[in-house]
Amino acid sequence: MLTAAASLVTMSVEDVRESRTMVRMYSWDVEERIPPESDAHSLGQSLIEDRGDRESLTAPWRKFFERQKLSQNNGDPLTDVIAVESARLREKWVAFQTSCPKDERLDLTNSEPTLEGVVDIVREMTTAWRTKRDKSRRGKTAKLFHAFCSKLDSHSSLMKLLPEGNAYVSVFMGSLGAVIKASVNHEHIAEGFATSLCQISEHIIWCQWELELFHTKFMLEQVADLYAHIFLFLSSIMDWLTEKRHRRMLDSFNENFNKRFEDEIAAINRKAEALRRRAEYSSHAELRAMRLDLEDMRQDYRIGLEGNARYFAERQHFEERMAREALEAQKEREQSRVRWTQLSGFVKHMLSAGAIESIHSNQTVFIPLQLAGMMDQRVEDMNAQAVGGGGVSQWGLEKVSFNSKNLEDSFHRDRLRLLVDPTEPVLVNQDTLVALSEWSASTDRRALWLEGPSIEVDDVDNPMSMLAARIIDIAEQSQVPVISYFCELRRGETLRPGETRETQAMIGLLYALIRQLVELLLPRFETQVDLSEPRFKRLDGTLKSWADAMAIFRDLLPLGPNKVFCVIDGLHWLDDRDTEKYLHELAGVFQEEQHLKVLFTTTGRSACLLKEISALDTVEVKIGRPSDDTLGVEDNVMGSM
Repeated sequence: MLTAAASLVTMSVEDVRESRTMVRMYSWDVEERIPPESDAHSLGQSLIEDRGDRESLTAPWRKFFERQKLSQNNGDPLTDVIAVESARLREKWVAFQTSCPKDERLDLTNSEPTLEGVVDIVREMTTAWRTKRDKSRRGKTAKLFHAFCSKLDSHSSLMKLLPEGNAYVSVFMGSLGAVIKASVNHEHIAEGFATSLCQISEHIIWCQWELELFHTKFMLEQVADLYAHIFLFLSSIMDWLTEKRHRRMLDSFNENFNKRFEDEIAAINRKAEALRRRAEYSSHAELRAMRLDLEDMRQDYRIGLEGNARYFAERQHFEERMAREALEAQKEREQSRVRWTQLSGFVKHMLSAGAIESIHSNQTVFIPLQLAGMMDQRVEDMNAQAVGGGGVSQWGLEKVSFNSKNLEDSFHRDRLRLLVDPTEPVLVNQDTLVALSEWSASTDRRALWLEGPSIEVDDVDNPMSMLAARIIDIAEQSQVPVISYFCELRRGETLRPGETRETQAMIGLLYALIRQLVELLLPRFETQVDLSEPRFKRLDGTLKSWADAMAIFRDLLPLGPNKVFCVIDGLHWLDDRDTEKYLHELAGVFQEEQHLKVLFTTTGRSACLLKEISALDTVEVKIGRPSDDTLGVEDNVMGSM
C-alpha cells in the first residue's frame, strides 16, 4: 500500500498525460459496456461528455494543421462569426508555432490542447523559473498564471454551451499554451499576458453560474460574440510577438504589454461584464439596461470578415491604432513637463527627517530598493522637440526598429538592466548621496562619475553595479526615459576579425545605446534624418563602422525625449590602447550633448574618465558595512517614505 502511494506521488507529468488519454479511450466503450437500465449509466454519460473523437486522442493537434470549414448547419450569424475567428486563430497558431525558437515552442508530443495541457505548461514554466533561482518578479507572474488556471474550467463550460463548443475549447486552450510557452523567457511579456488573462477572466465565473440558470438563444449569441473577441485578442498577441521577434525587440523595456493591448482587453471586459449583468437581470427583463450596455460596447469591425474585406479592415485598424498611440505619446511628453522636478528629489527625501543629521557624523546610510511610494517628484521635463523642415520623411517606431534590428547581434541585451533584490540595501557614504543630489539638481552639469573601490566581483556582489541598477529602477518608476548599459569583458566570447575584447565590448556599448534610443522614438514622426535599413546595415560590429555609428547616435538624440537619463556602469573595463581615442570621442559627446544626463559608475579608476570628467563631477564612493549605528538610520529613511 505504501509502495503504491509512493509511486503515485512520484508519477511524472508524462505518466499523468498517458493516464488521461487511457481514461478517455476507455470512455468510448462505456455506452456498449453499460446498458441504459443500469444505475451506472449516468456515470457513463458524464465520462463520454468530453471524450472528443478517436482521431483527436491519437493526434490531438491534427485539427490545428487542417483547414477548417464553417458549419453548414449553423445559420446563426454570430456563431458563424466565432467560427471565422476560430479558423483564423488556428491559422495564426500554425505560423506562430513554426516561427518560435525551439526552447519557446510547444512540444506537441508532450502537450495537448486541453485544460490539463495548459495547467501542465504553467507548472513546467514555474518549475523552470524556480530552478534558475533568480530574484526577479517571476514569483508574482507565476501566481497570476495559477490564478488564471483556476478559472479555466469556467471558460471551458461557457464555450461548451455553443454548438461545436468542444472545438472552440480546443482552439482556446491550444492557443493559450502556445503564447504561455513563448513568454517563458521574457519576464515583462509573461507578466503582462498573465495580468490580462486574469482581468479578462474576472467576470467569467459569474457568467457561468448565471447562464446555467438562464440558458437562452440570446445569451448564447453573446457568449459567441465574447469569445470571438477573445480569439481575435489571442491572434493579435501572436502577430505582435512574431513582429517583435522579427524586430529583435521582445525584451524591450519601453513597450508595455498591457498598454499595447489595453483597448482590446477593455472591450472584452466590457462584454464579459455586460454578459454577467444581463444574466443577472434577465429574469425581470430590464430592457433599458441591456440597451445601454449594447450602446456602450463597440463592435470590432474586423470580426467575421475574410478575404479582401479582412485585409482592409486590418489595415484600417492598424492605422487607427498607430494614430492613437502617436497622440497618446505626444500628450504624455507634453504633460510630463511638471514631472521632471529633479532626480535629487529622491535623494533629498532620503536625507530628510532623522537621516539628515547623520551627514555631519559621516555615517553610512542604507538606500532601500523599494522606492515606488516616494516618487511624487519627477526627474525632468520629457517634452519632445518638434521635428520638421523641408524635405522631411515620415518614419515610425516599428519601421526604425525593424531597420536597426541587426544591432542586436553586437551586444547582450541582459546587460541593459540588472535585476535588483527588493529586500537588500546598498550601503554608500553620505557624501555620495549629497553629490548625487546636487548634480541631479543642476541644469548645467551633464555628467557625474561615481568611482568605487577597485574590486573584481560578479554583478550581484558589486555594490557600484547594484547602486546603478537601483538608480535606473527609480528613474523607470518615475516614467523618466532611461538608456543604460553594464559593461563587461565576457569570457569565452568569439571575437570578430581584427577586434580585441575591449574594442568589441566598446562597440557593443554604443550599439546598445543606439538601439535603446530607437525604442524611445514616437510611433509616428517626421525628420530629415536618414533612418533607413541600408544606413543601419553599415553598422557591422567592427571599428570600421564607428564613425557611422556615432553619426546615427547624434542624429537620434534630438528625435527622442528632450532629456534622457543615461547610466553606464563599468566603463573602466573598456580602457585599452586600442579603444582610447574612441572612448574619448564618446565621452566628449556625453559631456556636450544637451539631451543627455549621464551617470558613470565604476569599481576602480578609468583612464578615459580621469581625462574627460572634471574633479567637480568626480565622487569617490566609500562602501559601508552594516553596523549597530546604521540600523536606526535605515528605520528613519524607511519611515519618512
